Amino acid sequence: MLRVRHGFVVLTIAALGQPLRQESPDRNFLEEWLTTSGQAAIRWSLHIAPVRLGESQRLQTSIRADIGAGELLGRRMSFLVEIRDRDNRTYRSRTFSEKAGSSHLTLIQPLCIVPGDYQVTAAVYDAGSKEHNLKQANLRVPGFHQDPLPGVWHDLPAVEFSRCDSARLSLPLQTRKPVRIEIVVNESANRNGLGGVIPRLEVLSNLMIPNGSMGVTMLDLEHRKVAFSQELVKKLDRRSVRAAWRDNKPLEIDAQSLAHYKDDAQFFLSEIGQRLEPQNTGAERVLIVMSAPQTFPQGEDLTPIRAAPQPGSRVFYIRCRRVVYAFQFPSMGFSARPRRLRSDPNADSLEQTLRPLHPRLFDVTTPTQFRKALGAILSEVSQI
Repeated sequence: MLRVRHGFVVLTIAALGQPLRQESPDRNFLEEWLTTSGQAAIRWSLHIAPVRLGESQRLQTSIRADIGAGELLGRRMSFLVEIRDRDNRTYRSRTFSEKAGSSHLTLIQPLCIVPGDYQVTAAVYDAGSKEHNLKQANLRVPGFHQDPLPGVWHDLPAVEFSRCDSARLSLPLQTRKPVRIEIVVNESANRNGLGGVIPRLEVLSNLMIPNGSMGVTMLDLEHRKVAFSQELVKKLDRRSVRAAWRDNKPLEIDAQSLAHYKDDAQFFLSEIGQRLEPQNTGAERVLIVMSAPQTFPQGEDLTPIRAAPQPGSRVFYIRCRRVVYAFQFPSMGFSARPRRLRSDPNADSLEQTLRPLHPRLFDVTTPTQFRKALGAILSEVSQI
């Protein structure tokens, strides 16, 4: 049995120069091989990475085959994986390399999984000689103790290979009164993926609000423009979100933008104020701001927001801090452990400018912290 433990980041290197491809096996070779003898003496080892919570709020792991260098020359190796859950449902994948050289080969199958007990059957297979070698292991995936988002994986398949986004997270939000939720992302402070803001926005877009509506806005403060906006009727337009992120070029600012750089903070506050203005719908207002810590150049107008929050409205600020890794080198082998980037907590100008709205602040570094923040937000908004 291979033990799986929570909370560790695993760094893996795939295939050492060999392109990997995936396909669904056309036959259940593994079941046939389990009932027959004649395995080849291919030297390889099976590894299951520690299960961890990803930014998409999915439990992630990977199944890895390490194949010895002496087994490879001239072979085109396949890695077949079958996972069987407690209800005897099976999930299969096949990963294979181009014709291998003599170097050590690592084939990796990433996957998302829900809590439960599983049996893993995996084999390496030489398509040319038809030789194979098969291994099995048990995998236990524990759930969260006092999960802040119970039931979030209710409608998901137990195992998903590849991108793990074929089904929505289950995030129902029931309120007594109608609500209007506005999500505002400051993309300027979150460039280069700091804090995993885009995956977290995609998680928030899974909210199901039968008694309300939700809109998403991404702000480009350096160019003082709305980079992306969508009324969420069905699914978030992920392609457009990521295109807006890529198109934000901080080093390409026109002369007009430079001339008015002192207005960046006030542009942000103006957009925030518009989303808190009373409407005739009678819906209670909920504002969720998501940003990395943001500082502005000296001379910027940091006058706090003048808009008064509408009675009954709620404002939340999810401040996404960056994760950096401290590398250690015991006995010339390295390990990595995450730590939060040290920074002055007073260096975030956005917190100061939002202070009159009395936002509830969540400092978030890890996916687990974001999960707790989201659970707390849903709990509070459900009281409306």
